[in-house]
Amino acid sequence: MKEAATWQAVGVKMTKKIKIAPIGYVRNGRETLEDDHWGGIVSRIELDDGIPEDSLDGIDSYSHLEIIFYFHKADRSKIILGREHPRENIDWPKVGIFAQRKKGRPNLIGTTIVKLVKRQGRTIHVTNLDAINGTPVIDIKPVLKEFLPKEEVSQPEWSIELMKNYWNRSPDCGNEVDREKKSKAKGRRVAEKTLYLKKIISGGQTGVDRAALDFALELGIPCGGWCPKGRLAEDGAIEARYPLRETRSPEYPVRTERNVKDSDATLILTRGEPTEGTARTLELAKIHKKPYFAVDLSEGEEDPAAVRKWLQEEKVEVLNVAGPRESNAPGIHDRAMEFLRRVLQKAPAESKLDFIVKAQGSQGSTSLS
Repeated sequence: MKEAATWQAVGVKMTKKIKIAPIGYVRNGRETLEDDHWGGIVSRIELDDGIPEDSLDGIDSYSHLEIIFYFHKADRSKIILGREHPRENIDWPKVGIFAQRKKGRPNLIGTTIVKLVKRQGRTIHVTNLDAINGTPVIDIKPVLKEFLPKEEVSQPEWSIELMKNYWNRSPDCGNEVDREKKSKAKGRRVAEKTLYLKKIISGGQTGVDRAALDFALELGIPCGGWCPKGRLAEDGAIEARYPLRETRSPEYPVRTERNVKDSDATLILTRGEPTEGTARTLELAKIHKKPYFAVDLSEGEEDPAAVRKWLQEEKVEVLNVAGPRESNAPGIHDRAMEFLRRVLQKAPAESKLDFIVKAQGSQGSTSLS
């Protein structure tokens, strides 16, 4: 974050500098800067690796949060230090930059009060956040009613007109489904029932882990997850095309637990009884009271419809997929890929699924045993 660049863009010399590092980043389906139609967008705020997870402890006891963020993609040539017409609309009076909420502010700082949907490990899910995907978050503060205005809020008429469509929904603005349809959905079929799935994660190991990532990349589904330091796997360093984040430890169990905790639920694909790392994944799901579903792919009688129903009932947005590595179960990669296609595609293999994403206000957390 380079504060100096914002002032230099308007020819003002900074007399003092303040260095601020992001504590996290916004993740959602809104990629472009737009003034209106922020309603209905569900965003995730993921903590930066340097911020400990327990910094969020207790946050789920609040209903609303204040998010302070940085307009990293704002046009610096449009920064205003004096006054101008809001949104350059000459029908509205010229007012100073501190009398409006324009993005082009001296320090490019934005603040918004959001509704907290849920906390998920190092991630919080919120609604009514008017920040695009990738926005650096500077701070998160709980909203206390004692800090809200005691008197009736007043504002000029032009600002009421400006905000008329701000929180309205748009059929094609910031909605991940519509973005997916525009870019990839020609000829695809929509699943019979709604799936809430937004992302697939795994640890990147050969076998089932790698199959989950390959499947997600094949369909254009966002994917990721935690992997050991050095991108360690049994076949060497995990390829860069897999968007994984490294833990600070080279030990496999560390990333296994992170993926269980950072997901809504875990799908375990095995060949026979779970052993070694797969068994540990199952144990961790129980310890952290996370929903899980185990499928034995060796029997030939697995039911993809049952898994699909489970995903729907649990309203899983982030799915962790785990299972044995390829050396312990030769052929498991291809078998897992084939099963995932049957679970998440209602159409034949050559066509692909459109995901219908719905905003969630509550979370289920029932383990299947």
